[in-house]
Amino acid sequence: MKYEFVKIDSSNISDYSNIWLDVIQMLGIGNFDRALGIMKQNKANVLEMEHMYKTSNKRLAFHHYIRGLELDGKPIAFLNGIVRYFKDGIFLQIGNYGIIRREQKRGHGAIFWRYIEKELQEKGVNIAWGIMQSHGFWEKQGFVFDANRFFKKYYDISQPEKIFYKNISDKQNTLDDFMRMFDSEYGVDKNIKLSFIPNPGENR
Repeated sequence: MKYEFVKIDSSNISDYSNIWLDVIQMLGIGNFDRALGIMKQNKANVLEMEHMYKTSNKRLAFHHYIRGLELDGKPIAFLNGIVRYFKDGIFLQIGNYGIIRREQKRGHGAIFWRYIEKELQEKGVNIAWGIMQSHGFWEKQGFVFDANRFFKKYYDISQPEKIFYKNISDKQNTLDDFMRMFDSEYGVDKNIKLSFIPNPGENR
């Protein structure tokens, strides 16, 4: 078996539309039409942000983080998340994460997470967290329950009983570190002076 960890952007995002939709459906987020609408809207947001990053010097308070895993050249796993900047650290919120049904329970999910965690460490992301359905799987990856409701300080969370997180890196990041975190993926000139646009009304 040969694995390939894939960074998903405008050049290959359409190749992953079906698996993205499958993962949303597996997570039980509504019927097919609702899942399709969510996938299309998220995809449009990703493409719009990438275009903005490539054609201007503006940076928002978050980055889309989208990754896939291929097995022998075929997509089998997908992650859609948001990397967000706060003064206390940089957090990855795991949104959609899953393995296609016919490849589940074969260890692919753990392998996929190892690729992701290695990249997050290299980039200096401090914490990964999410509203987890499969608690046992995430506990095996080193995640713990957010017993102290740490993330309520930063996010409007409707299901606190399902929040799990993992410390990824202790790096002390600056705002500039965050703004530059994904420039190599977007092909942005590292010498360009960037301007930061915080999200209005966000708890910090």
